[in-house]
Amino acid sequence: MMEREKELLRYYSGLYPQVNVGMNANVSLDTDFYSSSNGVESSLNPRQVFWIKKRRLRRETLDSLMKATNSNYIHESRHRHAMKRLRAPSGRFLTKEETLVIKKSKPQPPNK
Repeated sequence: MMEREKELLRYYSGLYPQVNVGMNANVSLDTDFYSSSNGVESSLNPRQVFWIKKRRLRRETLDSLMKATNSNYIHESRHRHAMKRLRAPSGRFLTKEETLVIKKSKPQPPNK
C-alpha cells in the first residue's frame, strides 16, 4: 500500500468502521432475529451492522429518556379537571344527565 492509502485508512477507520472490510467481512449480530430457521447465522454487511448498532443505541437512549419522564398523566390541569368529575363505581365518568340526577338527590347544605 502506498503511504497515502495507509494514511487515509488510518483516518477513516475510526470514523467509518466499515472500511476495515477485510478484517470483519462476515460479522453477525448476537440476536435470534438474524439467524435462519436451521440455526445457521447469516452474515451481514459490516455497514449494516454499524448502522443497526447505532440505531439500537439511539433507540435505547430515547427510551430511557421517555421512561424517566413518563408519568401517569401528561397535563396537570387536565388531571385536576378529571379528578373533580364524578365517576361510576366501575370507574367511568358519569354523563351530564347522570351527574344532574346525583346532584338533585343529594341534600344541599343551607346557605348562611
